[in-house]
Amino acid sequence: MLPELTTGIMERVKDSADGSALRALIASRFYEEEAPEDPAYPYVVFYDMSSHYAFDEFGSPNEWQTIEVSVFDDGYSNTTVKDIYKAIVALFDNCEQSLSVSGYTVRECLRELSILTRDPDDNSWSYKIQYHIQLEA
Repeated sequence: MLPELTTGIMERVKDSADGSALRALIASRFYEEEAPEDPAYPYVVFYDMSSHYAFDEFGSPNEWQTIEVSVFDDGYSNTTVKDIYKAIVALFDNCEQSLSVSGYTVRECLRELSILTRDPDDNSWSYKIQYHIQLEA
């Protein structure tokens, strides 16, 4: 993942007024790439799924990033993961004007996929949310 995108995502969650609803639900448990061993629940991990570089129809260079934001909770009910999902959607859906990525203009931030699952072994919940982000250099 572009370091500039990582910084922009982390700042949006941890420092922006818009991130306050998510912070209220997960405190500071928002991790890049992987959570620490035995994290407190609930927590969120985001990571790069894929990226590629291409030119648009006007010849401008673009970076296309697909990220996944995964929510984890060990509660009996899925209410907490659903509340966190809503906060993530409010924060990142169509955030082209508010996501700051140094050196780039954010052209698109589209949610492509959301999957809620329950682990049958330990009954924990996970909610995986994928975003496609187009950046113009």
